[in-house]
Amino acid sequence: MRNRMEMRVKKLHRDRKLYLFYSFFFVIFLGQAAYGAFFPVYLTNAGMPAGMLGITNGIYQIILFFFIPVIGILADRIFSAKKVLLGLLLICGLILFVFKYVRTVPFLAVSMVVFSVFFGSTGGIYEALGVDYAIRSGYHYNPIRMAGTIGYGVMSVILGRLLIDRESLMINIFLLVLAVSFTIGCFLPDIHRIEEEDPSAKGDQVFLLLKRTDLRSILILFTIFMLGTSFNSTFFGIHLTRHLGGNYFMIGIGNALLAASEFPFHIGPGRRWMKRLGIKRCMVAVMLVGAFRWLIAAVCSNPWIFTGTMALNGVMLVPVIVELVEYLHAIAPDGLQTSVQTVLKAGFSMIGVLAANIILGQFVQFLNDRGVNGIRYGYAALLLVYVVAGMVGFRKWVWHKVE
Repeated sequence: MRNRMEMRVKKLHRDRKLYLFYSFFFVIFLGQAAYGAFFPVYLTNAGMPAGMLGITNGIYQIILFFFIPVIGILADRIFSAKKVLLGLLLICGLILFVFKYVRTVPFLAVSMVVFSVFFGSTGGIYEALGVDYAIRSGYHYNPIRMAGTIGYGVMSVILGRLLIDRESLMINIFLLVLAVSFTIGCFLPDIHRIEEEDPSAKGDQVFLLLKRTDLRSILILFTIFMLGTSFNSTFFGIHLTRHLGGNYFMIGIGNALLAASEFPFHIGPGRRWMKRLGIKRCMVAVMLVGAFRWLIAAVCSNPWIFTGTMALNGVMLVPVIVELVEYLHAIAPDGLQTSVQTVLKAGFSMIGVLAANIILGQFVQFLNDRGVNGIRYGYAALLLVYVVAGMVGFRKWVWHKVE
């Protein structure tokens, strides 16, 4: 009887921590929605041209590339993942408070770069925290991440409606989101640390993982995924409002569709589909679905059809945010789980984001300066890249049976 009571207490304690993760992911993704869906349009309306927006995002990614390994070391070796996450959230709040009073475009760009570096560093850490707790406690990571998806969808609709009349509200809401995230984060369980340092858990062990051919191939496809996702994140709202006659509310609807499209892959048949295919074939599916999505985006002129392309996001995103995260956690050396998530995932992500924002961003600006809709041709370029990557992956991992 006593043992049964003790088991119930332990289960209740675990469940309480699980709900803390649900709450944290829900709230932090309210901020991700504001940042990813609406900030590009906010900056464009403030006078920032497409080329400068691309360069700003590119500079932030370059800085992030060198900053992320430091964050990983701080989280794994010096402090802890939880303490580093809280510190980053606090700094983000302070920067965003200053950003609220910036008026000139150059200072907007500088403030955006600094904020993005710190905010962009949080993702790998809270993902590592969530995966570590789920695995140690016998839960699945999918529902935890789905809580973030729900938050993203909710905020997209709310902000999409509010910003039509009061664009300045976004910064105040974002500050509130960061404050609540910090508060919940104070109660999250930290990553389980090994009692004695494993002598094999050195930083170079992270890069030695790249000797795995399959891992390199998976990360290359992830880079291409980030190329398309980053370009769409930057230019979706701009294209919808500037070229297709849409508005903030339609941006919100599109991002709500984006979030809703993930549900079948977190709790429905899509989850079984991902497990059956495995990470390699999932990444091939990401490329082929992405090619279809960018084809529609490149040729359609109807704002609602263009908005509807966001419904294809789930089948592309979930294999990356769940299967890839779990895969990296499984192959990470003990004591370096956070470093593997931050260094490898963020490093390859940076390459894709840089290509999207600097190369494709300048391509868009070049065509815009000549009176051509550069964003449409940007989507066409993505179509070509995704088709090639998808066919190569299909030949390697689908046509020839994966061993």
